[in-house]
Amino acid sequence: MSEHPLAMKDKLKAKKRPIKDCRIFVGDRDKYQKEVEESLANLINFLKDIQDNEEIPEPAMNVGKKLIEDLAKLQEPYYQKFVFRALNPVKFEKLMEEYPPPKGKETEVCDWEAFNRRIFQECLIEPSYDSLTEEEWEEFFDSCSHKEYELLMNTSMDVNIRNVDPTSPKDLMTPRSK
Repeated sequence: MSEHPLAMKDKLKAKKRPIKDCRIFVGDRDKYQKEVEESLANLINFLKDIQDNEEIPEPAMNVGKKLIEDLAKLQEPYYQKFVFRALNPVKFEKLMEEYPPPKGKETEVCDWEAFNRRIFQECLIEPSYDSLTEEEWEEFFDSCSHKEYELLMNTSMDVNIRNVDPTSPKDLMTPRSK
């Protein structure tokens, strides 16, 4: 009989907290579109040139890879990546207790708006939250669309949620009979 996974305390203790990220567009849309279209035109022309070749020579493959890499690099300055690390579950629960539901909404678990902002601040590891003041964050959030704001808040919350991954085999999700 094999050892139960929860008996592997050392492996569990060594397990790192989950990390999740999202990207928000922060650049000039017109300039971005123009640069991407130019880069894609180069890639399309390259593909047209090699389309009739049954076997693509290695130098041509290298040119194609370079064009794709250049397109990816071109996009980087137009986005801000936000990286979140999950809190310890006990800390997460304790923070939730600090935000009781508002009056009239006692059936809710907590004050979700305030709690979401706190989780965002606590879990954000990139960019460094310490580098911006509360006013600067408010200015940033005010410039976000509703969808962007929700993406940021949901990502910071998602990394902390302890749901079973739907791709997990069912035998890992059901109790074993003795």
